[in-house]
Amino acid sequence: MCSEPSRHYAINPHSGKEEFMRTLCPAWADRVLYNDRMDSLFRHDSFCASGLYYGLVGEEVYIGQHKPVALHASICLK
Repeated sequence: MCSEPSRHYAINPHSGKEEFMRTLCPAWADRVLYNDRMDSLFRHDSFCASGLYYGLVGEEVYIGQHKPVALHASICLK
């Protein structure tokens, strides 16, 4: 599996909005985490159609300096 490094994020103290940290390089320091509270953070419209999702967790919320990457796949076993 091939993936790009994730960017560092921070909350801008003036605007209160999340933005890229320009002083740090992208990194492959993604975390593996999942629980019931995280479930809604990585659901995507394309997940239901294809049974596969690969992307950032929590695109709309601040989680930390890195946006963790999620891979979720449905596999049919016979």
